[in-house]
Amino acid sequence: MIKNKYINNILWLMTDKIILLIGGFVVTTLVARYLGPEKLGIFSYAITLSLLCTVISQWGGNHIIFQSASKPNNRSLRIIESTILFRSLLYLVTWLLIFAFLYIKGIDKLYVVSIICLSNFFLALDLYQYYFDGVLKSKINVRISIYTKITSMILKVLLVIFEMDLIFFCIPIILEGVSIFFFKRKYALTILNEKEFNSRYLFSYVKKGIPLAISSISLFFYTKISSFLIPSIIGFNELGYFSAGITLSTVWVFIPLSVGLSLLTKSFSVSDEKVRYEGFSFSILAPTLISIPILLFIYMFSDKIVLITYGSKYKDVSEYLFYMSVTSYISVLVLIVNRQITFFKGGESFLMYKVVFSCCLASLLSYFLIKKYGLSGAILSSFIVEFLNLLVFNFLCKNYNYKLIMKNLFKIKNMFFYMRRYIK
Repeated sequence: MIKNKYINNILWLMTDKIILLIGGFVVTTLVARYLGPEKLGIFSYAITLSLLCTVISQWGGNHIIFQSASKPNNRSLRIIESTILFRSLLYLVTWLLIFAFLYIKGIDKLYVVSIICLSNFFLALDLYQYYFDGVLKSKINVRISIYTKITSMILKVLLVIFEMDLIFFCIPIILEGVSIFFFKRKYALTILNEKEFNSRYLFSYVKKGIPLAISSISLFFYTKISSFLIPSIIGFNELGYFSAGITLSTVWVFIPLSVGLSLLTKSFSVSDEKVRYEGFSFSILAPTLISIPILLFIYMFSDKIVLITYGSKYKDVSEYLFYMSVTSYISVLVLIVNRQITFFKGGESFLMYKVVFSCCLASLLSYFLIKKYGLSGAILSSFIVEFLNLLVFNFLCKNYNYKLIMKNLFKIKNMFFYMRRYIK
């Protein structure tokens, strides 16, 4: 048994994703082959809208819960319990506004898109995952996810076998969300020993979550803006290709992301600022070293990867796969750095301004580049915005010494010394 809690947590984080890789990815590609590019585009569009509902309803909870997990009196769990109704109402109101917008716009498959969008309701309520990750008990997330995801995968395969219509693919999403939420909540209540609502936690959550929610919503738009624009500018068929490429280019990022986030947990608990910044640098270096050989493999075998997974219908995706994978790698580092920024005073406000600006930039770039270059324009705009987010904008944060973090990356000797602290 591995006794180092940080390495142990990394392995548990990766276990869930490995199961998703082996099982979920296979099922996803099977469903994509069955639906074809156009129906996959419609399904992906609905899922993107449901993610918007999720981001708004969680109100920055991913940052708030993760950071407060180490505080006494089970503060994170009390926050989660006190905000369930608030977050539920946010999701439903957002969904109704989206439905009204789609109705006015006269979009095809309105009710199919709307029902699939609503199906993620219970998955959106799951803030417990950030608590368990924050207290280094990711194995609880994994154990619950394993059972629910396997059940969901089996249902999807059955839907393909019986050649069911697109609308029925929302059933596995609903069942997965319901199971994950109630199992985790049941476990969490055994820790709290009670169901508790505290208005103080609710008001604190709403107030602290305002800049984080704005940041998360803006982040969503700048990372997903292409998924909104492609159907209206090019069509659902091209969105199907784009979605297939996104799936392939992100299926592996759980490895560097799991490592980076687990390393951050130790850095947050360190009082020595010099050591903390070394840890922040290491949480960027380690995912980078892991990603390089994976990216090289994708570059050399992109044609075969697409053919084996999605089939000949999606062969055009191979042309973009490597570039999309590089963007996915950069987005992992952006997420890790954003978590670092929110640790410092004023970090939430800076992150809000940074992401809002990125959202505006991404919207403009995506619109003009997609209109001129099609799918290539969508991929290029994503790369440009992620690159600027990682290597330009962060230097403007006053209380966050990003220059020192970048400088530490080149002190390889110090980085390996820092790594030994985790192995002890």
